[in-house]
Amino acid sequence: MFESNLKVNNNYDGARVLIVDDHAPLARNMAFLMQIAGFEAFTAFSAEEALDLLDQHVVDVVIVDAHMPRLSGFDLLATLKANDHTAHLPVVMTSNRYTYHDLMHALDLGAAEFLPKPFDAYDLVEAACGAMRGEGQPDLLPLRKAS
Repeated sequence: MFESNLKVNNNYDGARVLIVDDHAPLARNMAFLMQIAGFEAFTAFSAEEALDLLDQHVVDVVIVDAHMPRLSGFDLLATLKANDHTAHLPVVMTSNRYTYHDLMHALDLGAAEFLPKPFDAYDLVEAACGAMRGEGQPDLLPLRKAS
């Protein structure tokens, strides 16, 4: 039942997602949920590892934690958007420190979605699918236009 509910909302069966989070159990759990939803999932536990993986694999969407040691998720997002080979990738930023500053910083850098932690499986899948559709979060559209 859980698996079929996740797949109902996903028109991206087989899409490739890179999940970047320094908290390995959470990254693995997110990858598992995305696999249930029909995605092929890769995990990286640092921004540096993510950049290495992106040199080896083509992905359709990136989900990244904002606050990681060394290179933050914000640093990774800026690096991806500055590179011609990865600038097109939709990025979902996640954070357990959900502040207006973090939200606006992520949007300014080019994040397609901002997903505060904790989130449920459906929100995770919908954020990835929405980012790939290029829709962004409807409730953030006024903030994007104002900035």
